[in-house]
Amino acid sequence: MNWLDTLTLYFYDSYGAFPAVALVNLAVALLVMVFARAVAGLTQGVSALAELHERDNPAFGIAVAGLLFALATLLTGAMYGEAADTLWLEFAVMLGYGVYALAMMLLAGLVLEHVTLHQFSVRAEIQGRNVAVGIVHAGNLIATALIIRSAMQWQAAYGWADVLRVLGAFVVSQAILLAVARYRGLVFARRNAGADFAEALKDGNVALACRYTGHQIGVALGITAASSFADIELGWLSAVGTWAIAALIATVAVSLMAIVLRHAVLFRVDVGDEVDRQHNVAVGAIEGLVYLSAGWLLVGLFA
Repeated sequence: MNWLDTLTLYFYDSYGAFPAVALVNLAVALLVMVFARAVAGLTQGVSALAELHERDNPAFGIAVAGLLFALATLLTGAMYGEAADTLWLEFAVMLGYGVYALAMMLLAGLVLEHVTLHQFSVRAEIQGRNVAVGIVHAGNLIATALIIRSAMQWQAAYGWADVLRVLGAFVVSQAILLAVARYRGLVFARRNAGADFAEALKDGNVALACRYTGHQIGVALGITAASSFADIELGWLSAVGTWAIAALIATVAVSLMAIVLRHAVLFRVDVGDEVDRQHNVAVGAIEGLVYLSAGWLLVGLFA
C-alpha cells in the first residue's frame, strides 16, 4: 500500500471523504499557482524573481497577483460538485483543470494584447512599470475567470463536455469584455474631444484604469448572477443561449445601475474631469467600486 492509499484509508475511516479530497484539491491549487508565477515571467520575457525582488516592478506584481487570483477563482469552479471516485483521479482532474485554466488566462492576456489594447504593447508597458496597464491586465484576467466560473457551475461534469463548456464561456467572456472596453473608449472620446482611451492608459492614468477594471469585474459579477437562468435540463444549446442572453442583459443592467449609483455617491463631482484629465485616483477608485458594487447587488438578487 503506497502513501496516498494509506492517507485515503485514514481519512475515509476517521473523517469521511471530504477532508482527503480537500487536501488533494488544495495541494494541486498550490502547485498550479507556484508554477503560474514562473510562467508569468516567461510570457513577459523576464525573470519573475528579478522583477519582484530586484526591480521592484509594481506593474508586474499587480499583473501576477491578478493571474493568481484568477486561477484560484477558476480552480474553485473545478472543485464544484461531486468528487472523483479516487484520490488519484481527483488529483489528475484538478491538475488538468489547473493547466487548462492557466492556458485560458494566458490566452486572455493575448486577446488583451493583440485585440482589446492593440494600440500598444501591454507586455512592454508592464515591463516599463506602467501601473495603470498592470491594473487593467489583472482586472481582465479576474473578470474572465469569474465569467468562466459562472458557466462551470451549471452542472458538475468531467470530460470533453466540460472542456468545451469552459472554452465556450471563454469566447463569450472575451466578446463581452471587448464590448465593455469599446464602450469605455467611446465614453472617454466623447468626454475628451476624441482623445484615445488606450493612449490614456499607456500614459499611466491609474484613475482611468481603476474605473475600467471596476467596470470589467462588475460586469463579470453580473454575469455570474445571470448563470442562475441557465437550465441545463433543457439541453446544452438552450442553456448556452439562455445564459448568453441573460449575460448581455446583466452587462447592460450593471452599467445602468452603476450610472445611478455614481450620481448618488459622487454627487456634484465631474467624474470626466477628475478621472480623465486630473488623474484623480480617489474618484477613479470609487467609480470603479461603484461598478463592482452594482455587480455584487445583482449576485445578491439572483445568484
